[in-house]
Amino acid sequence: MGKAKPGSRNVVVGIVIANGWDEDGNVTGVAIYSDNEEIYPIDQSECLNDLLGKLQERVRVTGEIIELANNKKGIAIDSLKVVMAFPQGSHNPLQKDV
Repeated sequence: MGKAKPGSRNVVVGIVIANGWDEDGNVTGVAIYSDNEEIYPIDQSECLNDLLGKLQERVRVTGEIIELANNKKGIAIDSLKVVMAFPQGSHNPLQKDV
């Protein structure tokens, strides 16, 4: 798979990673670390809660590659599918226990 270009529709496969924290250490932003070693920050508040529940899981996202204010590439997600999840009953070490 080649490098994604801003303004184009792409499929990105990678791991959901924490990408921003508040002063208390709570995760406030996420990104997709792709198989081709690019990092795509997610700049959509409506996706954040869903993606926080998928930290460290492998996902396949489809969407438009966008240029963010800091001249980095991000992805505006149209669809998301987990392609490898933690086994049921296992613990994701990056998620807070409730």
